[in-house]
Amino acid sequence: MAARALIGDAPDVAEADRRLRIAQDQLVLAQAAWAGLTVEGPESVEQAAHSVHLGLHSMHTTLLAWRDSSGAPDRNVKFVERHAVEVTMVSERLGSFTSAARAALDDTNLPSGRRS
Repeated sequence: MAARALIGDAPDVAEADRRLRIAQDQLVLAQAAWAGLTVEGPESVEQAAHSVHLGLHSMHTTLLAWRDSSGAPDRNVKFVERHAVEVTMVSERLGSFTSAARAALDDTNLPSGRRS
């Protein structure tokens, strides 16, 4: 949503800032969840979660740089392109995390009635 606020001839920087603050709060939660997996989860799940967290952090950093350069004559093409790549990477990393988490859950010794 922050990226949408920054696109176009008249970027809505106030809306982008609001969305970026929300994203920062969510990053703190994601980092806490990753920290919990570091202590309690299997290494494969922790590594996949860490990769997601790094991708989200990178995306946030790109959006901050994009916001700081709003109104650039090149219409911030490099940030638009970088953000698009990062969105794809985070999506792929989320898929990897989901696969790792499912594999870890499938490997547990839960009674069959509790697996779903």
